[in-house]
Amino acid sequence: MKDQTPPCRFLALRKLGAVPIIAGSASQVRGDGLALNAVITAKTSPGTSAKILPFDQSWFEAEEQPLAAPDIPVSGPAMIATSSGTTGARRYMAFSDGQIVERVRSFEAMFGGRARRRLIGLGQRTAVGNFLTFQTLLAGGYLARPAENPVKTLESIRDQGIEEIFASPATIIELAECAARSGPVPAALNRVWAIGSAIAPQAAIRAGEQLGSEVRISYGSTESGPVAEGAIGQLAGIPGAAGQVASWIDIRAGTCRGHGLWPSRAAPGGGVRRAKPSRLR
Repeated sequence: MKDQTPPCRFLALRKLGAVPIIAGSASQVRGDGLALNAVITAKTSPGTSAKILPFDQSWFEAEEQPLAAPDIPVSGPAMIATSSGTTGARRYMAFSDGQIVERVRSFEAMFGGRARRRLIGLGQRTAVGNFLTFQTLLAGGYLARPAENPVKTLESIRDQGIEEIFASPATIIELAECAARSGPVPAALNRVWAIGSAIAPQAAIRAGEQLGSEVRISYGSTESGPVAEGAIGQLAGIPGAAGQVASWIDIRAGTCRGHGLWPSRAAPGGGVRRAKPSRLR
């Protein structure tokens, strides 16, 4: 029998101006298909710490923002960012200058600010790729880009003493498989960031072993900025892709019709149960 429940959307209302959306039927959201057995909680107070939420970047899309003049904040200049979302359709987001500053500060807190020797496999037209490129160069660090194939990229990592890698999960897995065949990566490499899309926990753990480095994941659009980050070794026991939701994100739950749903907490056995209505702000 066809599922008649109306679609549910879990909205992460970011202070940065973009609204990622997790979409699925109510039964899927309750754990049948999306492994959201810990899609948990609205923040109940400003001091509430971030929660670990299993989710997959492919469930996220950026909110559409028309480029008409009324949509641009009147308080000051604005940047228009584009995001392809998960469907390939171009979407637009407007950011005020204050929001841009907040984005940069949040990136600095997440990725660190000291000079490093980095290989960055993200496009400079993306928010994260652009930030990391300029941050690395302004701090006096060394910047490398992926070569035409994984073998030559790995040679560059070894020859240049690369300390950090920022790339898509697919690129990282290719590099790890290459390292498994050709020998260990020098000890200079101390952190690998899988950015943008989902990566299976076991694949990330295996990649970390092959590269001899901690693998961290950062989910979210590389155009609009990360949604969450975490060390894969800490998250591998959680069903589904998982991350530590960034501190500038507030989690709210609601249906596609705008009606509120109560925040849910993980229940024994992997299901979800509803919290009291008063907990939804």
